[in-house]
Amino acid sequence: MKELIRIGIIGAGSIGSLFGGYLASFTPQNQILEVVMFCKKSHARAINKNGLTLKKEGREIKINNITAFDRSDVKFKNKGKGKSTKNLLEAKFDFLFLTTKAY
Repeated sequence: MKELIRIGIIGAGSIGSLFGGYLASFTPQNQILEVVMFCKKSHARAINKNGLTLKKEGREIKINNITAFDRSDVKFKNKGKGKSTKNLLEAKFDFLFLTTKAY
């Protein structure tokens, strides 16, 4: 039985999408990789609808096994206000990468 490895990318802009895309394209022998991205709404919709295309050395790599969420739908704490949101702290990730700008 293959082991599931869950990877979260917080801030899936250009760097997060590139990094997460390469991770999702990797096919290890004894594991299944699940890549989840948290990004802008328009980017999340495009990834969920069309997948992600990476271009490298004149060729394209099409990746369809990524799930993306609008970053504004994700809360770090649910204060019991009755709003139905995804709680990132309840999600189980083996690896969580933060790829945001640091101005």
